[in-house]
Amino acid sequence: MKKLLTTAFCLSIIFIGTQSVFAAESSKTYSTTNSTTTERKAPPDFNRENRQKPPMPKLEEELNLTDAQKEQARQNRIKGRSEMKPIMEKIHAKKEAVLDIMDSDLSEEKKQEQIKAIQAELKELHVKANTIREKNMAEFEKILTKEQKTKFEQLKKEKEPIHECKRCGNKMPPPPMD
Repeated sequence: MKKLLTTAFCLSIIFIGTQSVFAAESSKTYSTTNSTTTERKAPPDFNRENRQKPPMPKLEEELNLTDAQKEQARQNRIKGRSEMKPIMEKIHAKKEAVLDIMDSDLSEEKKQEQIKAIQAELKELHVKANTIREKNMAEFEKILTKEQKTKFEQLKKEKEPIHECKRCGNKMPPPPMD
């Protein structure tokens, strides 16, 4: 019973949040890349300027990295970004394809079929992106000393989400208490 109530609460929070974001974003539109000049509303998760990143500590200062370690970390970031860029471009293209399908004149059944296929491809791309992120994290941890690794693990635990969503497996912070 407790799990059912928690799940219902989480879903209602998500629903209310989505509705408020849609209401706030209703005035923002963007042009499609097609030859037509129609405009459509972008779903809230497509609006990159509204995303908030969690505050990250200055790792270089927190971990007391040497100049050599800082340079190696910078090189790792550059390499990771170059590996990640084509995947992220594919993800954005797939999201645009979903929007195009939603705006098309197809029947709802056909739309859902095509969107499901694209969502499966998106899931694979997200898995690839997470694999690259994990590899980059492992490369960063290789340059750390034993003491720095201990401190880094402590910092990660402080930032680690507590709750894991049973439906999707993503970790997230617990719902706010009112």
